[in-house]
Amino acid sequence: MRARVVALIFFLVFGWTAASADAETWVLWRYNAMVVGRATGANWVIEDTAPTRPECETLLSQAVVKWSSGWEGVQQVTKTGMIYQRGDVLWAMNWKCLPNTAPDPRGPK
Repeated sequence: MRARVVALIFFLVFGWTAASADAETWVLWRYNAMVVGRATGANWVIEDTAPTRPECETLLSQAVVKWSSGWEGVQQVTKTGMIYQRGDVLWAMNWKCLPNTAPDPRGPK
């Protein structure tokens, strides 16, 4: 059941497609969200940039390996993210490459 909830959250958050392959720069975004527990909050963070989509996707793969291998409490690792537990709180961390021309995923300022 928990895996289904997490899969649904990932789909809702990252279900859109990237804008254009012709963007000058690609931005690697990291998204952290509380899935189950008492803590609240979610946030987007720029993790890195790359000149092309393939290079951004390489950075994404490296980020997943780096973050998931360095943390205790990791419960599931996917191609683009991971689920981990801190105390009684279950968190989802996911990455997404978007062109710099795409709308800011954090929303309007």
